[in-house]
Amino acid sequence: MITDNMVAEKIDYERSVLGCMLFGRKESSKAFDMIDEDCFSDPANKKVFQAIQAVHDSESAIEIMTVNPEFLKNRNLAIQDPELYIADIMAEVESPAGLEPFCDTLTELSERKNITDLCIAGMNLSNDRSKPVDEIIDTVQDKINKIGAGRKPINRPMVEIYAEAYKELQDIRNNGASAGIRTGFSMLDKSTDGLKNGASVTLAAKTSQGKTALALDMVLNIAKQNIPVMFFSLEMPDNDIADRLVAKESLEQVSGLQFRNFPLPDGEKKYWGKLSNGFNQLGGYPLFFEATPSIPLNKLRIKIEKAIKTQGVKIVFIDYLQLIQGNKSENRRLEIESITRALKQFALQYDIPIVALSQLSRNIDYRGEEHRPVLADLRESGSIEQDADIVMFIHNATTKQKQEYGLKSSENNENIRELIIRKNRNGECCKVLLLWKPKIASFGELYRD
Repeated sequence: MITDNMVAEKIDYERSVLGCMLFGRKESSKAFDMIDEDCFSDPANKKVFQAIQAVHDSESAIEIMTVNPEFLKNRNLAIQDPELYIADIMAEVESPAGLEPFCDTLTELSERKNITDLCIAGMNLSNDRSKPVDEIIDTVQDKINKIGAGRKPINRPMVEIYAEAYKELQDIRNNGASAGIRTGFSMLDKSTDGLKNGASVTLAAKTSQGKTALALDMVLNIAKQNIPVMFFSLEMPDNDIADRLVAKESLEQVSGLQFRNFPLPDGEKKYWGKLSNGFNQLGGYPLFFEATPSIPLNKLRIKIEKAIKTQGVKIVFIDYLQLIQGNKSENRRLEIESITRALKQFALQYDIPIVALSQLSRNIDYRGEEHRPVLADLRESGSIEQDADIVMFIHNATTKQKQEYGLKSSENNENIRELIIRKNRNGECCKVLLLWKPKIASFGELYRD
């Protein structure tokens, strides 16, 4: 609860900041970089700040003679002697030397007040039984995000950024490191330089073309580098995911993982030993999974943040994008836009790559199998390609398309897939040829065009 003493303290700091700003344009400019009008609770103080800002924008000198007339334009101020209000504020400050710490303290007090107000509003909402819990969570989460978004960014000198970029290039040169996380598919990593922190990546394909399989291949390859990885499955139960991973990791290729029905003792001798080895290997990898039929954006954010803080997760996969619950809208396109925008914000906020799987629209079926997917085929929204840094498609290459690679007749089979990079914000677009291994639902890499 905000006490009277806390309110009085905040108003004192408001007046101290304003008093420093009235010393001139230099001081007011510095304050504008650190605070805004929302930091002021007292209506009169907020009007003084707005008056200083108006004079500053007009390129005039900042002093009582210029600010006071702007302030007095508003005659609805419930204060005594408004003509002397600004003079009284300036008389309280002897020097502008304390401007920065005053602004820092005012920002902190303002944020504390906002948080307290939010808590009170949240309690009132929770006591209203007529409102669904999900709606209350969305409302509170939205207000929390607005408080965080209102914080002034910390400006960094370009020399620091150059130094970091130079060090990253040195590591790549000396150690052969990638700028991002390697997926285990060398030709893909060569094109993208790995999946970089802050990147939003979309992996799309038609139904049953291997989106989940390829994503799980990447997940397993990343975990083998001892990089903690989180996989959200919104469609497949976690037991099915475990079965797939065991098949990939096991030395024995087991069709459809039908080892539950293998006859003993032949099954015990031929399969179970190798499958047990696969289970043991998986237990040592930093893999984390959550299977949820559908998940709202606010809960997804909370789960990602928890995984980062508690498990040290460095990359997140989501299967798949269209099953996330976005901001409620009668227009499905707008809902998808809210989802893709949020995923990009999550990637930037938590400084990790986020890979989201996506369906394709039915329009691609009408063009014929020989047509490779393009960005316009992404289902339900143009914002998917707009917000993503990398967009990749899995395409089942036709016989004619396989011949473009000069494949031998023995290789010219139905299990050849193309991984087509249609958008790559920081690299080249190309096609990577993959070999589909249906027995273990996994991909192997052939080469790149």
